[in-house]
Amino acid sequence: MRGFTKKIASVVLALTLVIGLATSASAAVWDGYFGANDGSFWEGATGTMAGVSAKGFTARMTSVGWGGVWGCQVKQPIKLAKGKAYAQSYTIKSTKANKYIYVKMSTNENLAKAYWVKLPKGKTVKVSQVFKAENPANQITFGLGGDAGDRDGSDVDAAVRYGIFEKQFKLKRNQLGSLDCDGDFSSVTDIVVSNYSLTTAATKVKFSAKAKGKKKVKVTLKKAAGIKTFEIKVGKVKKKTTKTSITIKAKKKGKQKVQVRGISADKAYKTKWATKKVKVK
Repeated sequence: MRGFTKKIASVVLALTLVIGLATSASAAVWDGYFGANDGSFWEGATGTMAGVSAKGFTARMTSVGWGGVWGCQVKQPIKLAKGKAYAQSYTIKSTKANKYIYVKMSTNENLAKAYWVKLPKGKTVKVSQVFKAENPANQITFGLGGDAGDRDGSDVDAAVRYGIFEKQFKLKRNQLGSLDCDGDFSSVTDIVVSNYSLTTAATKVKFSAKAKGKKKVKVTLKKAAGIKTFEIKVGKVKKKTTKTSITIKAKKKGKQKVQVRGISADKAYKTKWATKKVKVK
């Protein structure tokens, strides 16, 4: 990642970010960098940080720059363990220009998770995902700068991130054109991140189940990190719901196995089944 030896403009705010168990926390900071605040528009973006809070930040770019996504970047320390599942969510918006931004969680260039987000001008985009860390990670970085300079993949980092881009969007990097910053890499835009959260993903869903009326079972579910949909089985009856309470009619009376698992919004992650037994009247 280049540019760190140049002048850094940053706003730092102490905040609490829950990592690992829900009861454990580590101090973290948001740190903003604009590579061309010295007036050199080729190297990176110009701008300032604003609206930094425990839940997000605003990177106000007076130019997105030509020197690659790292020409403007916002980062903070995190702690991810290899093979462990995490839930990440936030909203993000580019106020005045179409923009693709790159997000990676890594230790140096060893990626735990990396992906791109497409930001249509003025539209708020919701990011919600559960992922397993491919490697340990000590930092999350939002690459917000203009990407023209590094799009040829002439260094290892660029080759990796544009490989991810092409696989994710089924679009070649040289086909971007006006899709990014309306084709103008001197574009002015704010990148606004809100409601940021990164937590350990649920491995099982907590729930209660009790008989209610003739051959009916009421299942009450507890919200879980990264889970959008609940899948419930009462004996051989299967149901799905996004609500935290559902009543299901069993096929027969007597002792029934009730099973619940959670599914992420993108359906890529499912928890293990949690099980209870209920005597159906």
